[in-house]
Amino acid sequence: MRLLRVDTLEFEERDEPVSQALAEYVVLSHTWNYGHEVLFENMALGRKDVAALGYNKILSTCKQAAKDGLKYVWCDTCCLDKRSSSELQETINSMYRFYALSAICYVYLEDVKAGLGWEEQFRKCRWLTRAWCLQELIAPLKVMLYDKNWVLLSSLQDAVKLVSSITGLDVRLLQHKREPGTYSVAQRMSWAANRHASRLEDVAYSLLGIFDVNLTMLYGEGPKAFRRLQEEIMRVSTDHSIFAWDRPRNGEDRKPRGVLAASPADFGHCGRIGRLSGLLPGAFQLTNRGLKIPLPLANDHEASETVLALLDCYRSGATERPYFALELQPLPKLLNPRNYRVDPALFAAHATDAYLVTGLRYLTEEDFKQYSDHFRAEKISLFGSEDFRTMNMFTPGNPGSKTWMTPAARYTRG
Repeated sequence: MRLLRVDTLEFEERDEPVSQALAEYVVLSHTWNYGHEVLFENMALGRKDVAALGYNKILSTCKQAAKDGLKYVWCDTCCLDKRSSSELQETINSMYRFYALSAICYVYLEDVKAGLGWEEQFRKCRWLTRAWCLQELIAPLKVMLYDKNWVLLSSLQDAVKLVSSITGLDVRLLQHKREPGTYSVAQRMSWAANRHASRLEDVAYSLLGIFDVNLTMLYGEGPKAFRRLQEEIMRVSTDHSIFAWDRPRNGEDRKPRGVLAASPADFGHCGRIGRLSGLLPGAFQLTNRGLKIPLPLANDHEASETVLALLDCYRSGATERPYFALELQPLPKLLNPRNYRVDPALFAAHATDAYLVTGLRYLTEEDFKQYSDHFRAEKISLFGSEDFRTMNMFTPGNPGSKTWMTPAARYTRG
């Protein structure tokens, strides 16, 4: 990895440390001011005065690192040559690890000033809205918050309750008592629901480390980047909560939805969604026809043409309607020449049916137990409104077991 020496302000290639305890470098977490940052080419050519604001930020980082007894600094503005697509891709896929293995992460808050009331300024600071800054908050073991004049505000550990109350991040996560991978996919997506990036693709790329996946960087693909992220997550996870996103149900937003979310904002309500420990059997399978997943199907008592596909996730702490099901409605005959049929007596769709995803349904415990008795359908094709990819659903491997029990906070097969 390319690091900046704090004494000479020159670059040096170093091997990644094998552990955080052996790290000799500081990482800088900050918000970019485009046109005022010092880039790799500026530093490499010795043109350190090209952008005074950006240079002062780097210089102050190096001075503080030297005070802390560290030799190197890694800063995304100047230590990464963004002109090289291969270097950019390697760095973005490794960035979470860069932060996790650092000795200290300095958070520079250019719109916060030390003194009484700095906490209120912090609540409104730009750093809390940026997509890349999420992993920079979660990954490092030691995080220090500095104001616009490089006055120390607090360590993350001392301000952990404040940061948790603002971001919705679990205190245990911020204290490294729980790993990101122990939270459901929906919960992790919700952490980024209110964060943004200058490039739309970066909203997806900034989440790679949090989900421990890798992607090829394709700037220019726009919203497809977030779809690719979800598909990559499904290759390594069977967590149904990835389907538990939702949008406001009014006006234009009532139109049929696709199988996958459009952005992390769709997971804004998912901060308390947990997994049911693999209640429903079977793995996801991505094919050139779309996604295959086993889900129990049931007729909807409230709408005769709607079929519900139960998801293996729940809302922690919810006293009413803690469970989820996808609402499926028949695909228009114009798009699906086969007639659809639903047998109310069986509460199940027939094998040739094709349906659109129309929403997310919240179910009570009694609903969940009642619906889960029925596994009659062999297959159902599920079409997303954006691209009409299909999702084939098969019955669980053990349809003979028709009851669900509720020990503690999760369901198990009865």
